[in-house]
Amino acid sequence: MTGQREFGGRFSAVNPYSAPHLAIVDQVSGTPVTGCDLGRGFLDGDVTSVAAIGNAIYVGGYFNHCRGMVVGKLARIDATTCALDAIFTGGGGFGQNPGESIAAIAVSGSSLYVLGNVSSYRGAAITGLVKLD
Repeated sequence: MTGQREFGGRFSAVNPYSAPHLAIVDQVSGTPVTGCDLGRGFLDGDVTSVAAIGNAIYVGGYFNHCRGMVVGKLARIDATTCALDAIFTGGGGFGQNPGESIAAIAVSGSSLYVLGNVSSYRGAAITGLVKLD
């Protein structure tokens, strides 16, 4: 993605805009990209990792919901419209187990590697590291 950067954490705004735990800013000026209205965003937990592949922003953390939809600690957002990808998040992701979270997201080619304190992905048992294509 050219021209903008994504940042996650424990915050609710990037002055003067609402940005619940995720900010998308212009990479040159540092000003928020206002076309990205995250609405209710990730209000139920912190964002710990963000990665971009093409026009997709992957967001991981301690949250279970994005914009009111169950995403199970990992969400995919369109970088242009900031729309949540409902197909990607279908299946509940890494579940809603309390105490579990995504620690890191890495990109290699068209693959996404997700590391965390998690025990399942879409209902299948895992050991904490998942490769998604």
